[in-house]
Amino acid sequence: MQIRDVLTHKGNRVVAIWTTRVVRDALRLLEENGIASLVVTNYEGRPLGLVSDRELIGTLARHGERAFDFGVVDVMISPPPTCGPETSVQQALRKMTEQRVRHLIVQESGETRGIVSIGDLVKARLEDAETESRVLRDMARGQIFLSGEQR
Repeated sequence: MQIRDVLTHKGNRVVAIWTTRVVRDALRLLEENGIASLVVTNYEGRPLGLVSDRELIGTLARHGERAFDFGVVDVMISPPPTCGPETSVQQALRKMTEQRVRHLIVQESGETRGIVSIGDLVKARLEDAETESRVLRDMARGQIFLSGEQR
């Protein structure tokens, strides 16, 4: 399964925040949208970074209340972790593990096509495993049926 397939099922909605915004704004956007990460973009919409609940919580823990007024550019992951639509789910999971991130921006020909989380990818892998298990079960039943008829 490819990232393209994951986006087909989950959608390609991306919530972005401009580089001029602050941590307080990022937290508000995450809460309002029920999401865990934002793409940090310039005014042309080009992704410059990624900020997730993990970076925001870490910043708040280290700096306390004054962190609310830090710029998102001060806490974002840059360059942002990315993959392409043709990337396999397994490759994307490996990349997340290696880079210790939970979200990847999906880009194709310089355009943002969506964002995937580790939860999206685990769900896709589980669905693949269930399908494979069902096929193997059906094949085994077919073999049992066939061998029973041959007697």
